[in-house]
Amino acid sequence: MRTLGLILIALAITSNGFAQAQITDPSCGGILHGIASNSANQPVPSIQLMLWPIGVDLGYVLPHTTTSASGEFWFEHVCVGRFTVVVEDEKAGFPPSIWSYVLGNKPEARLTSDRLRIELPVLVPQKASSLNFVVRDSRTKDKIRTLHVELRTSKVKMHDWITFNHDSSQPLLVPANTDLLCRVGAVGYKEWQGEKNAGHPFRLGPEAQLTLDVELEPMH
Repeated sequence: MRTLGLILIALAITSNGFAQAQITDPSCGGILHGIASNSANQPVPSIQLMLWPIGVDLGYVLPHTTTSASGEFWFEHVCVGRFTVVVEDEKAGFPPSIWSYVLGNKPEARLTSDRLRIELPVLVPQKASSLNFVVRDSRTKDKIRTLHVELRTSKVKMHDWITFNHDSSQPLLVPANTDLLCRVGAVGYKEWQGEKNAGHPFRLGPEAQLTLDVELEPMH
C-alpha cells in the first residue's frame, strides 16, 4: 500500500543541493508566471504557491512564492524540465498541496532551451473542510494523540490510500465537495475502518467541520 509518507521518502532520495539544481539555479534562465484564480475566474491575492517538478527526485525544500495583490506570481531562474504550480497554504485554510496533484488540478509546463518563458495558470481550490478526531483506547478510554489517517477518493481512479501522520489535537484539512473514505490507526492498535470495514465515507462543503469519535482496539 502506498502512503504519502512513502511517496515523500521515495521522492527525497537525493540530496537537497542536487534536487535544487534540477529546479532553480542562478545559471538557469527559465521563468514560470501566471495568475492564480478561483473557480469564478477571480484572481486570488496573497496566497502561497509551490513550484513542483514532475518526473524528478525531490529534495526537502521546494521553491515557494506569494501571489501579488492582483493574483500574479513569478518563479525565476527555473531550470529546464516539467513543472506544475500548486497552492501550498494551509495557514490560509487551503487543503494540502498533495490534493491538487491527486485530483488533477495541476496544469503542466515544459521548459526547454528553446522555450524558457511560459505562462501557467493556477486554479485555486475551494477553502478546505476540517476533519477532527476524538480517538480513545477502547479499554482504558485514554485519548490517543498520534495517529495515522488514511484518506481515499473515488473522484479519480486511484487505488491507493494517502496517509497523513496526524496530531489529533489539530484539525486535518481535506478538500471540499469531494467524496472521501477515511481510516484511522495508531502504533500498537488495530486500524479503524468504519462500520463496513471499507473506510468511513464523508463529503463536506468548504470550511465545514466533521468530528469522528473513534475507539481503537489494542493489538495485545
